[in-house]
Amino acid sequence: MKLKLPLAITIILTMLSVADYYFKVPAINTIARDVTVATLVMSACAIGIGIISLTKIHVNRIAKKKPHSLESVIMLVTLAAFILVGAVLGSGDPNYVYMFQNIIVPLDSAMFSLAGFFMASAAYRAFRARSNEALVLLVAAVLVMLGQAPIGEALWSGFPNVSQWILDVPNTAGVRALIMGIAIGMLSLTIRMLMGHEKGYLGAGA
Repeated sequence: MKLKLPLAITIILTMLSVADYYFKVPAINTIARDVTVATLVMSACAIGIGIISLTKIHVNRIAKKKPHSLESVIMLVTLAAFILVGAVLGSGDPNYVYMFQNIIVPLDSAMFSLAGFFMASAAYRAFRARSNEALVLLVAAVLVMLGQAPIGEALWSGFPNVSQWILDVPNTAGVRALIMGIAIGMLSLTIRMLMGHEKGYLGAGA
């Protein structure tokens, strides 16, 4: 019963979503909208549970005086400030916008700046020409970078055209093939879930 009930709910909701997309039946469309609203409510509850769990973890870290407790204090104060200002004044209030622009935006910039070094390191390892395929990838990457950077056009006026052709033709074809593969994989996974063969989402004991 612990497996059959969640599996039955999954099958019913999936078929309901499919029917809502392909058929204009008022009863089905209404139920599907209600299910969508319920999903949004559950997502909000999940976010609330995440906030509670995060707060508990950092409070325990501060109480036990573990390393990086200062960062935990800053995180909790910032979290409380955003929740209070957003709940009382609203997310469109100038104070909330000011906090967002001067806290979240600089942190995002710093995070992506640090991620750039990791990306550069990964690119160096991936672009080493150890095989013919890696050599093609390396040449294409160099041509695209030269076409996008001002120095490339200064060296040769044709680099932007070559770069754009690589992005429009081989890159687009590869991305479409990748999307098609992902779509087929998602379809096969959905069919396995509906047939009861895929039970990983039901928990470790499935």
